[in-house]
Amino acid sequence: MKLAHNAQNTKQLNVILAVLVLISVACVGQKEAAKSSAADIVIKEVYTQKQIPGTPGQKPEVFLFVVVGSSDETIQLDSVFYNTKMYALRRSGHYSKTKIDENEQSKDSSNQTLIYYTRNKKKYYCIIDKVEKKDPIFLP
Repeated sequence: MKLAHNAQNTKQLNVILAVLVLISVACVGQKEAAKSSAADIVIKEVYTQKQIPGTPGQKPEVFLFVVVGSSDETIQLDSVFYNTKMYALRRSGHYSKTKIDENEQSKDSSNQTLIYYTRNKKKYYCIIDKVEKKDPIFLP
């Protein structure tokens, strides 16, 4: 008698869990894929630059910079796909930047660079044909 009662409770629990999983999946939905569009964003310049610190013991760092010409505040740069790796972008004034691996700038430059951005809560990306390599700067 007790065994049959436990089996019935287990069945009910499984049904409740299955319903909860279905509800949670329905609420989350699918993530919208980014759309290709460069009509609403103006990218002035994309380049890499090594920064060599003047302080002993600190190592040089290489950054990828994205300079935006559009002053549209509804556009938020999110990330960049550069040399087979994805990097998050940090905004600093009129440009965004990200630290990349030092060896990344020496890879084959024929790889496509994609900049992902958000405008009015919709995700987009634009293709960058060329990433310039600027001369290193020496910091104090």
